[in-house]
Amino acid sequence: MTDVNGRGDGVRWPEAPEDGGDPLVDAVTAGLADIPAAPVEEHLARYTQIHDALLAALDSEDTPAPKKAEPES
Repeated sequence: MTDVNGRGDGVRWPEAPEDGGDPLVDAVTAGLADIPAAPVEEHLARYTQIHDALLAALDSEDTPAPKKAEPES
């Protein structure tokens, strides 16, 4: 974890997520790494943008559908 903007004010941020294997989702979640350096006033807009982009990536036709569970016999 790193201090926000290097100020040592005790606020700690989680590390950026590792790639999950889906290029669309990975590209969107890479934007999380920039949030600690952004002014606080921009955080909500950035999180909203990332959320919307994740929904779009997950809804895209390029993302394979999850496998359905087979019914038990």
